[in-house]
Amino acid sequence: MSKHWAYLDRYGILHLVEKRDTAIEYAANGKVVETDYPSHHGHPKYEGETLVVYGPEDMRRGTKGKQVIPVPELAALYRKLM
Repeated sequence: MSKHWAYLDRYGILHLVEKRDTAIEYAANGKVVETDYPSHHGHPKYEGETLVVYGPEDMRRGTKGKQVIPVPELAALYRKLM
């Protein structure tokens, strides 16, 4: 698994990117955290699905997808970035 940098954008959405500089540039609150969580196109990937994480308790399959049961690891990562 490759390392990523996690950040919350100005809308509070969790993103994972490969470059720390990119995370710093787009982190709304300036916080970034290194993680080895898998991602796809800047969003966390869980059990083969790309999730959009709007909050520790609000995770969905895609931007208009069905809400899923919160993934504890992603909820913890989100809280670190708050």
